[in-house]
Amino acid sequence: MSATVPAAPSIAERTALRRTILSYAATHIIGVTARLGLADALADGPLTNAELAARVDADPATLARFLRALAGLGLVERDADGRATLTAAGTLLRSDVPGSLHAIAIHQASDYYQRTWSGGLEHSIRTGQSAFPLVHGATNWEYRRQHPEREREFNRSMTSMSAQVIPSIMAAYDFASFRRVIDIGGGRGHLVAEVLGATPEARGVVFDQPSVADDARAYLAERGLLERCEVAGGSFFDAVPDGGDLYLLKSIVHDWPDEPSTALLRVCRNAMAPTARLILIERVVRDGPDVPREALLDDALGDMNMLVNMAGHERTEDEFRTVLGAAGLTLRRVTPTTSYVSIVEATPT
Repeated sequence: MSATVPAAPSIAERTALRRTILSYAATHIIGVTARLGLADALADGPLTNAELAARVDADPATLARFLRALAGLGLVERDADGRATLTAAGTLLRSDVPGSLHAIAIHQASDYYQRTWSGGLEHSIRTGQSAFPLVHGATNWEYRRQHPEREREFNRSMTSMSAQVIPSIMAAYDFASFRRVIDIGGGRGHLVAEVLGATPEARGVVFDQPSVADDARAYLAERGLLERCEVAGGSFFDAVPDGGDLYLLKSIVHDWPDEPSTALLRVCRNAMAPTARLILIERVVRDGPDVPREALLDDALGDMNMLVNMAGHERTEDEFRTVLGAAGLTLRRVTPTTSYVSIVEATPT
């Protein structure tokens, strides 16, 4: 039986693939835009190239070439006199606007992050292992502890990502019936703060590594919630606080392959009363021939990112059902949100 010969690629298909191959350049252009504070400099209105160069400490002639690239990416517009103005998309690179992608752009374009991809993706595909230790000689967590500025960049990026998804979580799920909410791996407590704000009768616990406890207390005090929310430190592989009627894990399980994911979920299960609920806030991967290419790519890029950097795993609904079941939990429902995450709800089996 002869193989089917695909049609010759069109010029448009060649052009599209070439642009995709060169998309790494766009990542670095956007990252430098954020690092220069260029969008912040344009926040008050159009500037000439000379004015903008003075604001961001750039070489004027080179900045003019750089602005051409930003115009091509749809982040700025230039008038006949050469003055640059932010577009709506460009505004997202300001550091001071709701929904800002400024911190995410800096983190994603950082040299250590990009080296992991360029130096390790093939290793990850061949072995199924994270490329991060191969490239950097330490795990992701160890490396960031050794490089405080990288840790700060990462934390700012995670805070920004939380700001993107938390409103969609609150709109999609009714937290009103819960009275003791335990946020496992809760960081500064952004999510539990929103839940407590919407549920005045509830109390909360932020559980994370002891190193983030002071930051969490400061944030909760700033929100006026410290009297209603405890901060506890420890490893979720050892034990988590008991007595909760809701256990939250946002963007935690995807950091780990199945065996450690099952282990930490089993620790949560052991702390839960029979009537308690557990919800995972995670990307739920869409797969199959009927999934639109854009959605397929978005989920797949997220999954490859977890593989390369963490040996983690973005999961399909069936894969969540399996890992929850192995921990003594039953998946009850998956609730999509308007962002890329869904709410995976489970109860003790």
